[in-house]
Amino acid sequence: ADTEEAQSRNKADTEEAQSRHRADAEEAQSRHKADAVEAQSRNKADAVEAQSRNKADAEEAPSRNKADAEEAQSRNKADTVEAQSRHKADTEQTQTQRRHKPDAEQMQSRLCDSVHVSACFSQYECVACV
Repeated sequence: ADTEEAQSRNKADTEEAQSRHRADAEEAQSRHKADAVEAQSRNKADAVEAQSRNKADAEEAPSRNKADAEEAQSRNKADTVEAQSRHKADTEQTQTQRRHKPDAEQMQSRLCDSVHVSACFSQYECVACV
């Protein structure tokens, strides 16, 4: 009787353990399936977001490139205008110097003559005479 009772308890314990094991396995499988579905959903959402960003970047790129090109063209134009202005000023200054050079030489000559005359009649030696 004790043996039968022990066998009966063992059988009941074994069935209960197997039942718990099956329940745990089903729960783990269910969690795994839910995790896989969630991961797949996240991946899909990430892919959609990345595709959306890429599309937006592609649509924005020509506009950015155009703006960059216009800015560069504007800078080049401003640099060209500035360079032309400097060149014009340099040219005018050179022409003015050429026009005034004879005047300056004549004035210098008159000054030298004046200094020469006054130096010759003074106690100092004239540099032109030396």
